[in-house]
Amino acid sequence: MDAEGENGLIAAAHQGVIDPAGWKPFAAALRQTMGAVHANLTLRRTDAPMSELTSFASGGDEEEISQFYFGGFHREDPLPYYRLGAGQVFSLAELFGPGEEVGMARMQGLLDHLGAKHLLIVRITETHGANAWLTVMADDPGFSSRDREVLGRLALHLGIALETYVQLADAHSRLAAYARAMDRLNVGLVTLAADGQIIDADPLASRLMVAGEVMSRDPRGRLVLQNGGAARTLAAALRDFAREAAGRPRALRLGDAAGADMLLLPVTERPATGRHTPVLRAYVHCDPRSAGDSLESLAEMFRLTASEARLALALGKGNTLAEAAQMMGITLQSARTYSKRIFQKTGTRRQAELVRLLLTSTLSLA
Repeated sequence: MDAEGENGLIAAAHQGVIDPAGWKPFAAALRQTMGAVHANLTLRRTDAPMSELTSFASGGDEEEISQFYFGGFHREDPLPYYRLGAGQVFSLAELFGPGEEVGMARMQGLLDHLGAKHLLIVRITETHGANAWLTVMADDPGFSSRDREVLGRLALHLGIALETYVQLADAHSRLAAYARAMDRLNVGLVTLAADGQIIDADPLASRLMVAGEVMSRDPRGRLVLQNGGAARTLAAALRDFAREAAGRPRALRLGDAAGADMLLLPVTERPATGRHTPVLRAYVHCDPRSAGDSLESLAEMFRLTASEARLALALGKGNTLAEAAQMMGITLQSARTYSKRIFQKTGTRRQAELVRLLLTSTLSLA
């Protein structure tokens, strides 16, 4: 393998972090460059069973190989994965010691199934504790000493790539959790440049722009608020936040009919790159789509009956007891009876305390 081939593999190792196919192109390039019959990069959570590993492989009938491995071989996979020193390249003969002939034989059986006689494997680690294993298998004449050296150097680059991958995966996981919470709170987010250009919009905000009732996107990609007063407030905030990143937050209504409002906050951190500089984040809140989930969660949390939960939600929205009774189609006396049970079960004494409890609990996420 020449320097150009090795440099190509290094580039593919880092590209795997963001490639839609992951490290599959890297595995294919490695197999071809080394003349191997099979190559794979395997990722596995430390506490996960072998059946839940993630593999980026190249070579052979991948579906058939997967069926062979997960059809039973994985339960008694003899490879001492966590015994391998990080960054050290091992051949098949170096994996098993005295008394481990059964493991060696089973591993040789896997190689025979893949049409290979030789194996090199290296364990890759990163600072957060993630592990990966890079494996190549070949027929005669096997691997050269340079192949081993290249695999060791690739392990260093894959360690860097793996750390980036882990941090991105963690960030994506947290972002997805925040996005689900925001969606359940019926809050959308739009990020704007100084001229009102939409840099980013989450799904809820995008739906509101498509609906066009309170906000939309103009042909130049700028945010347009349908309410005149709200539009003027937004324009003033954009001017102020472009000048001063620590500007005063603004709150505004997007129209009484829609029941939507918006909070405008300055973007205090400026990214090092990008086509547009973000200066403002707009959090838009609209009326909930359905109270069904909240009703069920409220009943479960405080052991309320369905009628008690409906009354509690109505009172939590600021309705008087008489108004809530009329909405539910029950008598005022029944509402009084239900309310006493609600206060007792929730540990509150009056409506104001009940409202505070509902607003500050996780029920708003239900």
